[in-house]
Amino acid sequence: MKSQGMVALAKQCAEAGRKVYYLDTENNISPPDVEMLRNLGVNYHYTPVLKEIDEIFDKNIPAIKADVIIVDSVGMPVLRKFSAMSAHDRGSALLDIIKWLGVLKEWTYLNKSIAFVTNQPQSEFGKSSSQEKVMKKNGKKVKKAPVKKEPVKKVKTETKKIEGTEKRNFILLSWDASEIGKYTGRAPRQAALKAANRGVVDILLREAGKRKVIVRKKEKTTYVKIHYFKGGRVTRPKTKSDPEWMNDPVSTPTAVKMGSVWVPLHETALKLAITGTK
Repeated sequence: MKSQGMVALAKQCAEAGRKVYYLDTENNISPPDVEMLRNLGVNYHYTPVLKEIDEIFDKNIPAIKADVIIVDSVGMPVLRKFSAMSAHDRGSALLDIIKWLGVLKEWTYLNKSIAFVTNQPQSEFGKSSSQEKVMKKNGKKVKKAPVKKEPVKKVKTETKKIEGTEKRNFILLSWDASEIGKYTGRAPRQAALKAANRGVVDILLREAGKRKVIVRKKEKTTYVKIHYFKGGRVTRPKTKSDPEWMNDPVSTPTAVKMGSVWVPLHETALKLAITGTK
């Protein structure tokens, strides 16, 4: 289809009085079409030989006086030899294609003309080894079995969380175990300082979601951990490094840890459980 399209394009340009140079590297054009193009004045040239094609781009094309150049196609001459080439020759062949396209680009710029280049819709350059390869042998198409690939082993990756870097939720409790507030922090003391800044003196913090179950005499009891802090505030003179909006003296919260203890989940007498006094 692409070769027929290029023939139709060359015919239209020649009939419009344009000078056309047609480089055919595939020989997919019928003899009547070739004769028709030549009768219209198209400079038609066919060669599948890489060396000759390279010489045409090096010597002929820069000197061609034409309005239109058609190359059909740029990839097939390399593709024919690609499988038998060494790794070095393959790299050189691909660089040759880049050079040919560069020559055409320079020619179109210098001559204020246009060039049309075709290529194979699908070639060995873009095929994966899992696709079926169709080869021609003695005029017949022979299908090659796809290359079997070993299954890719999936590697499990685990992201370890660094202890002490995540914010935790702490519930502020009264002595009768009522929930009276909620604070966050990377450690219990950070949450306690926030509570002390609000004026709380007896700071009882229960970490949300942290509990353990103890079985005694076939009975399960759920325990939670209570952190006990004494909150307060201290003052200091204002320094130059402090923000302007701060009062002088500066008041900062303090939280002194008195201890921690595991108590039953529904325990209400926390003072007795923690301090031993009513």
